This record gives sequence, C-alpha cells and structure tokens, in this order.
Amino acid sequence: MRAVADGLAALPPAEAAVELAEVERLVRERLLPHEREDDARVYPAVERALGGDDPIAAMHRTHREVHRLGGLLTRMTIDLPPEGLGPAAANDFRRVLYGLDAILRLHFAQEDELYHGLADAEHVALQAAAAGAGAGRDDAGRP
Repeated sequence: MRAVADGLAALPPAEAAVELAEVERLVRERLLPHEREDDARVYPAVERALGGDDPIAAMHRTHREVHRLGGLLTRMTIDLPPEGLGPAAANDFRRVLYGLDAILRLHFAQEDELYHGLADAEHVALQAAAAGAGAGRDDAGRP
C-alpha cells in the first residue's frame, strides 16, 4: 500500500488506476475477509481467555477502521474515471492508502503483543501445573 501510495505521482494516470485497482482487490478479497474471520473465530476465544468486559476493545476498533478505510478505497476505485487518476484524486488515494497502512501496522503490532502475552501466560500456567503435579513425589516420581 505504501509503495503504491508513494508511486502515484510518478505513474501515468491509467497505470496508477491499474495499481490502485490491484490494491483495492487485495484489500477486498484477502484483508477484509481475514479481519472478519478474526472477529468471528479468533477474538471470541481471546476474549474468553482474557476475561473481563471487552478486553480487546482496541483491537475491535482497529478492525472497524480497517473496514471503513477498505470500503472507502473500494468506493473511490469504483468512481475512478476511465481516463484515470487526476492530481486531486491521487492525493485522496494517498491519504487513504497511508491511513490504511498506518492502522494495519498498528493493528499487527497490537496482535503480536496480545498473542505473545497470551502465549507467555499459557506457558507459565503449564509450568505451574507441571510443578504442582510433581509436588509430593520423590526423586523417582513416586508419591
């Protein structure tokens, strides 16, 4: 996304439109379905593991923003005139692409931190369970 946004000014209008259509297709066909899958399957499990009242509210908010920007990108791409991209439209596309890039970088960092924290907590819990199972046994593991 960032590379396409950076290169819009240097591309002929028709070529820029092709590049934008490709980015939009990837967002619509791959990114947004992945985000919906996370909302439907992954996040409920994470919320159960964390407990509390909406423990991943920030994650839900970034998903909503990804969907908003993805929808905006689709509408803008559909509305492109046949002659391609003009200077004002190029600025609008850059704004959306940079925004989408920034929110995705933040979101992926949030997910990495969250999942790493959950993995660490699971590891600690397994170690504690193993230590508890070994309590009261002699060196040969007998009670």
